[in-house]
Amino acid sequence: MGILGIYFFAAFLQQQLFLNWDVAYHLHMARLLLQGGTYSKDFFAPNLPIILYLYLPPLFLQKYAHLSLPLAFRTYIFVWASISLGISASLTALLFKQQDGFKRALFLLSIACSFLLIPLYDFGQRDHLLLLFSLPYLLLVALRLEKHKIAKMFALTIGVLAGFGFAIKPQFLLLPLILEAYFMYREKNAFAWWRAEVAGFLAVIFTHALLVFLFYTDYVVIVAPFLVRNYYHSIGTSLPALLGNKLVLFCYSALFFGGVLQAISSYKKLNALLMLGIVAFLLIYILQRTTFYYHLIPAFGLSLVLLSLGFSQGLDYYRATARFGRLLVGFLPFLVLVQQLGDSWAFLIYSPATFFSFLGLLFCLLFINLEKATTLWQLAGKVLVVLAPSYLCFYLALRTPFFASHFFLITLAVALSLAGLLATKKTKSPGKGMLLALIGVVLFFYPVYFSYSIFWRSVLYKERVLNGLLSFMKTQPPHSAIYVLSLAGNYSSPLFEYSESHLVQRFDCLWPTLGFLKSDVKGISGSHYAADKQFYMNMIADDLYLQKPDLVFVDERDSKLQRVDPHFDYLVFFKGNEKFREVWKSYRYLTEVEAHPYYKLAVFRRV
Repeated sequence: MGILGIYFFAAFLQQQLFLNWDVAYHLHMARLLLQGGTYSKDFFAPNLPIILYLYLPPLFLQKYAHLSLPLAFRTYIFVWASISLGISASLTALLFKQQDGFKRALFLLSIACSFLLIPLYDFGQRDHLLLLFSLPYLLLVALRLEKHKIAKMFALTIGVLAGFGFAIKPQFLLLPLILEAYFMYREKNAFAWWRAEVAGFLAVIFTHALLVFLFYTDYVVIVAPFLVRNYYHSIGTSLPALLGNKLVLFCYSALFFGGVLQAISSYKKLNALLMLGIVAFLLIYILQRTTFYYHLIPAFGLSLVLLSLGFSQGLDYYRATARFGRLLVGFLPFLVLVQQLGDSWAFLIYSPATFFSFLGLLFCLLFINLEKATTLWQLAGKVLVVLAPSYLCFYLALRTPFFASHFFLITLAVALSLAGLLATKKTKSPGKGMLLALIGVVLFFYPVYFSYSIFWRSVLYKERVLNGLLSFMKTQPPHSAIYVLSLAGNYSSPLFEYSESHLVQRFDCLWPTLGFLKSDVKGISGSHYAADKQFYMNMIADDLYLQKPDLVFVDERDSKLQRVDPHFDYLVFFKGNEKFREVWKSYRYLTEVEAHPYYKLAVFRRV
């Protein structure tokens, strides 16, 4: 029932959001590929062809099942999530002891949350697919370490599934390298890696590599060299910014908790593999050198799974409470408070229903595991006894000048104290019950708060940015061809997917502009700099000349570029190219579309 509830809730959340702009553009590329398009001529993107193949089925669903593309795509990802979750359920049936049904149930619930809830606006992104495809493989490695026998065809299927994920980006291969190195170390056998699942993912990777070299020579010869020289120079983020991201700090806390639990865990090998998986996903995130949320989805999701395993086991280790409780109560709450205490009051004020729902769910899990024979009515009564006084304290503290500045801590203290008092049947001590409740809040509050924030930012983006642009497009002739000069790809892709227009630009966003601007400002000019810049500007000019877009949107408030050069102007930049100057003579200023402070786009029409 819990997993079914997660499915319904995930479907509800997705209905509130537009299709991710990156996903929309990759679906556009997949459609062009079906029509005979090529990497250098029709689209110019860093991603390997396998992601385009993986995105083909929703296009067929759209065409033959007559579904909208967002619905077709989301249905497709739900199917993949269900397949992966089903395989994971089969593996955990062997992995968990028979008496540990609650632990297995909580473990599978956390996997379902990682697959379906935390991606939010990035649902179906490449890193999300990596998590979907690779988690069964990680669980299979844990079973291998436990010496369980697995049918070869089943293991081969899991390996092929993992291969789809590992082949998406070269950085993704870091996960199997780390897990297999650990497996060989534990088995003390240099050939321990030769197994059915490894053969499966290697077959996918080598087949994909062969296809790239045989049929996508333009990617190998033209796109890849340009990317190597310019991609991370344009969009790369500094290492301190990567490592200091708040979500990365949460992943550190999960690793810390897993390390503390390792000594007392009854699932040491699984616990160790989950920690290695988080480390691998964090390294993959660092190698991609950007702080985009979807790059952290695998590490975030696996951290949630590790914490659920630790929380369910920690409840059984009361004798060990003193051993790791001091560390948890001392370090983790401090880390959580540093991360988001300044914002937590807003979470409680603007969505008390979400906050108290989180507490109610957490205390349900706590009481279910502690009181095995508790009936549904007893469970509901206990949770109500905790939440009702807590809400009353929240309401009164918020309206009392002396307590108002501390209402968040007062509310939390009352809730934890009551939970501790009601959880004494097995713990024999209110203090231990309160400690367990505190550990639960500390472990899971930040994922809920962070996901809540991401969701409402995505809704705000839909309401304040995209709806305004779509309203403008309704005033234009249908089936207009559009082109967007901006570093922000989140204008163009949803715009054409949700209107009757069609996109005719080769780049999802003009990311090379930032790299060339940085070089211009700093006076840097390498051996390939001039040729690459000319090549890039010629591509933009050729798009305008050959595709003849009816409307061109020019971003007049591109903050990333204006931080490098406050006076940056796209038209001034591109008019440095003779071909662009000539083709731009066909365009006249039409109007300006603006929603302060979100965007300001000048619109030009072809005459």
